[in-house]
Amino acid sequence: MTLPGYASAQGTAAYQQRFTTTLAPTHFRESAELWLSSIGLGTYLGEADTQTDALYTAAIRRALECGCNVLDTAVNYRHQRSERVIGQALAALDQEGVVKREQVVVATKGGYVAFDGDVPPDPRAYVSSTYLKTGLARPDEIVEWNCIAPRYLDDQVERSLRNLGLACIDIYYLHNPETQL
Repeated sequence: MTLPGYASAQGTAAYQQRFTTTLAPTHFRESAELWLSSIGLGTYLGEADTQTDALYTAAIRRALECGCNVLDTAVNYRHQRSERVIGQALAALDQEGVVKREQVVVATKGGYVAFDGDVPPDPRAYVSSTYLKTGLARPDEIVEWNCIAPRYLDDQVERSLRNLGLACIDIYYLHNPETQL
């Protein structure tokens, strides 16, 4: 299932209004016509396992229930598992009516070479078969496990959209592009 839509001015304003009596007046800040919580939930840390997936699912649910509408991740975080957990949690919360897609700002990143689910037994062979032999990157475009070649980034955006189960990513960052210097 792919959630349609994106963070919108109307959606984030409605989300912010839910918390006017329970959160400090400065908790939400307006930026580019969106209302963003002053704190977000990042999904960088943790093992690439089902136990950590469950803990993140619970944390995402609780954060969105309590006034945090900014979620941050990256395709390489926990070998794509962090994006997948966010997508599953958002889909469930949307279906339950707890939060709508338009109320949540989702940020992700691309640039680091991403494994899928776990570190493969031979990481270099994985990179070769997944990225080099497919033409997504040339060997000279990967520097310190980072690649910002346009073909590679196109692939990573598509992977992130699938992982997140979203039709649109609200914020997309290049992850540590300075390594390419």
